[in-house]
Amino acid sequence: MSRATGLLLAAALAGAGCTTSSAWGTDRLLDLTDVVDVRYGTGVGLGVQLDATMLFGTGLGWSTVDWTRVWFGRHAVDTSQTEFFGIVLSSALGGLICGPPDPAHGWYDMLFVNISMLGALDRGSDDHWFLHDDGPPFIDQLRFGGTVFLPGVHGGLYLNVGEAFDFVLGIFFLDPAGDDGVPKLPGRAEKDEQLQGSG
Repeated sequence: MSRATGLLLAAALAGAGCTTSSAWGTDRLLDLTDVVDVRYGTGVGLGVQLDATMLFGTGLGWSTVDWTRVWFGRHAVDTSQTEFFGIVLSSALGGLICGPPDPAHGWYDMLFVNISMLGALDRGSDDHWFLHDDGPPFIDQLRFGGTVFLPGVHGGLYLNVGEAFDFVLGIFFLDPAGDDGVPKLPGRAEKDEQLQGSG
């Protein structure tokens, strides 16, 4: 009796796996692309910024930042007309003159601590965060990497440890990032164009 029940259960699981394999495979592929966050953009200068999670960082150099896009797992944020400045003990992207930016758009490291992560921020505003949620969730703050600023361009890579965890658990049908079924979402400027086009 228990052998028959086991066979029926195995057949049911195998059948269910076949019906969801396409979505499961697509979600795992997207989860894999979330493991490495990328920053890219334009500007003129020379410098480097290194980050250990979004809470700690240091930088050296100076650069204009005409435009930059940074990915946080499944979401991207665009920033324009700002600058990068770093003297090791303090570094900032868009935060030296106007005060700390929100951490999605920049940083303000003082004694290696990103004080942008510590203050009271307007996290619910679409102008400062993502269009569909309240900004980088904790799982996307667990990333390590850096950005290099060169004459004309800048780019960076970050190992997103939280998203790597999400990818591994996704193999077993778990989704701690809550992003299964969500496409890669473009930066704010591109979203505005999409919304205007659909309106």
